[in-house]
Amino acid sequence: MTSSLPDSGGARVVDPNAGACLHDLFSRQVEDTPDAIALVCDDARCTYAALDRWATRCARMLHAQGFSVGTLVGLCGHRSLPVVAGLLGVLKAGGCYVPIDPDYPPDRIRDMLRISGIRVMLTVGRVPATLPLDGVDRILPLDLESLQHEDANAVPLPCVTPDHLAAIIFTSGSQGLPKGVALSHSAIVARIATVGGPGVRYLTAQKASLSVVAHVGDLLMPLARGGPVVMLPDAVVKNIVTLARSVRRHGLTQLLVVPSHLHAILENAEAVRLLDGVRIILSGEGATPALIERFEERLPGCRLLNAYGLSETSGGIASEEIDTTSPTAGRALPGTVLRILDEHLTAVGVGLVGELWVSGRQMAQGYVARPGLTAERFIADPFSPCGGRLYRTGDLARWSADGRIEIIGRADREVKVRGFRVNLGDVEAVLEQHASIARAVVLLEAGGDSSFLRAIIVPAGRDVDPGALHTFLLEALPGPMVPSRFDVVKEFPLLPNGKVDRRALASTHTEMATTDRQATAPERTVTEAAIVDIWCDVLRTRAFGASDDFFVVGGDSLRAMRVLTRVGDECDVDITIDEFFANPTVRGLAELVDRERGKNGGAAATRENGTAAPVRADEAHCGRTGLSEAHGVGDQLLGQRGEVLGGGLEQA
Repeated sequence: MTSSLPDSGGARVVDPNAGACLHDLFSRQVEDTPDAIALVCDDARCTYAALDRWATRCARMLHAQGFSVGTLVGLCGHRSLPVVAGLLGVLKAGGCYVPIDPDYPPDRIRDMLRISGIRVMLTVGRVPATLPLDGVDRILPLDLESLQHEDANAVPLPCVTPDHLAAIIFTSGSQGLPKGVALSHSAIVARIATVGGPGVRYLTAQKASLSVVAHVGDLLMPLARGGPVVMLPDAVVKNIVTLARSVRRHGLTQLLVVPSHLHAILENAEAVRLLDGVRIILSGEGATPALIERFEERLPGCRLLNAYGLSETSGGIASEEIDTTSPTAGRALPGTVLRILDEHLTAVGVGLVGELWVSGRQMAQGYVARPGLTAERFIADPFSPCGGRLYRTGDLARWSADGRIEIIGRADREVKVRGFRVNLGDVEAVLEQHASIARAVVLLEAGGDSSFLRAIIVPAGRDVDPGALHTFLLEALPGPMVPSRFDVVKEFPLLPNGKVDRRALASTHTEMATTDRQATAPERTVTEAAIVDIWCDVLRTRAFGASDDFFVVGGDSLRAMRVLTRVGDECDVDITIDEFFANPTVRGLAELVDRERGKNGGAAATRENGTAAPVRADEAHCGRTGLSEAHGVGDQLLGQRGEVLGGGLEQA
């Protein structure tokens, strides 16, 4: 069996680091440039030598605790210097780090701990009281003050080989459970070798959560290549304008985003001005020709690259500069072989659809405690005379005439929502655990500039409270896995074979009421009416009541940022995303706006007698300008509502 395309593989890589461990690459950089800046966090800077000392102290601390080679260590904390020192320290001590995001729902974290069998946890910063650590034997708070007392020059650490595990990254699975992708040192080292060469420095913002594989590209790769890594604070990354200002301030040369966030950038004049000349890397979802055309119009001085990758391949496996004529996944990166095969593992010809398979040294060892799934997805490579494995991506694809990969869809039920990998069966399984739901089907639907999840449910003989259901889901699932819309049907349409007719369900429109709008006062202030108009534009749906919760009626963190940008631009106020999370209703947001305008010397919208002034929708205005023009905003991070808006070169 041979591929029908001679260029289905990337260039052969001669990697001088092929026999090295991940932390060895960092140590070599320490030897070469000890005084170079490795990490920039807020206004603090840390050299390679200093970061190495912190990491070594962490490794000694673990060693003193009886730590042995191969131990899995949970790493719980937000992006910071101690987290990076902890990650490197775990690797130096011979362990495998398992990122545990403190913003994930407790039930999700409990599943991750149980599946991985973690018994040691490093925690950085304030740990939420709800964090389920009852099964963890040792919880070790990690801060620079405590590490200061550890010896950085003690006895030699245990010997670690490239085949030892370096990281376990959890992604969405089926039956309501996440699956842990086991990555060895050799896999991540091979991934780092696929981009650039010796001495290549990546001036990019480190804004991906360690819980997604994107951190291989925006944290580990620059540290192995000479840095610096610029870690941006949460408050900066949550706002596309402050993010763009930081990119300019730090002289960063590239920015990694998903398509929905690029759309938001292109709608914001200041962000467009500040990002002129910066290379934009697009990942997570496919780009449409319309988005690319808009990019070329608004940012003609920038290059746009597409990147395609998976957790099971340590991140990126294909990339290429794109334009309106080639919105594809690109070509295989060096050291990677891509094959499009039919059900008999026979290569398909140009233009024919098949399933995409990958081979190369950057592949994962498999899934933690899932031998059956590992055997199904990772098979012996029938095309390689030297052995090796072939990974089944589940993506349907085809070759273009010039040898590029075009992603068509999925062969299974995994989808991407704002760059976050979601198994629809995972969401359905959690929905059906709710007492008011008998059966549930979840679909991915297009929503203009982004896609969203829609749940269609059969009630279990009782009324379904959408607000309570939304809260229930947020306690069990990361934000991007929570449907933005809920529809109720008496029963599901069936195919002749008895299976659910999902195509017929897709045309069903019986959306649940979200709140009791009859209880909402018919008269609104000018500001409330303006907020309703903005919500209608952003969510592309009907009018809302003053007591409606934005995150229950279909909003998410990205759309929240777009709302706040419009409010800020047109009301001349600065409302933070945290304030919106705490006051998510029309009335709550309007009161925040009026309060801020009062501080700035403006007047709140009231009637002459001091109560709320009624206005017609066509009279609604807010501050300096009208409300006719949308301004998108937002970028990827972990929101307080548990959403992974994470983005990067290879989020999966």
